[in-house]
Amino acid sequence: MSPKSQAQPPKLLLLVPRSMNSIEVEEVSKGVKSKLTSSLGLTDAGLTDSAAWYREMFESCGNWDSWIWETVTGRDYETREPHFDGFVVCGDRLGRASASIVNLALRNGRAVLAWEESLPLRSVQEVVPIDREDMTYGWGLGATTDIKGDVSHE
Repeated sequence: MSPKSQAQPPKLLLLVPRSMNSIEVEEVSKGVKSKLTSSLGLTDAGLTDSAAWYREMFESCGNWDSWIWETVTGRDYETREPHFDGFVVCGDRLGRASASIVNLALRNGRAVLAWEESLPLRSVQEVVPIDREDMTYGWGLGATTDIKGDVSHE
């Protein structure tokens, strides 16, 4: 294995609700890429949606907790690079798995961004439980910081 000659573009996981169909995922992905370019200058960031990542990795992980751990802390077998450098949530409500991914990512110092079409791209500082019995939308974004540094609380 040879050393990297130049920095690789960041690899991001887009956390999409399971209810989102493939056309909606594609539209959201385009919107996220547009804001990554306009807000952060990331023209070549790799973006994988969580539905595709689930199909690729869940079976080998065996259960939700292992999949969440592998998603945030796992590394590519050959390159030893992290699977993802950061995470992007779409919307302000999350299911249990996405909330767990975001919490683990934050505890491990990973970047977590929030995307909504009508709002600036924001950095996420916390996820808060709203209804722990609602596995689909039971968690929300707590404090976020927009790219310009303004702190808001959802």
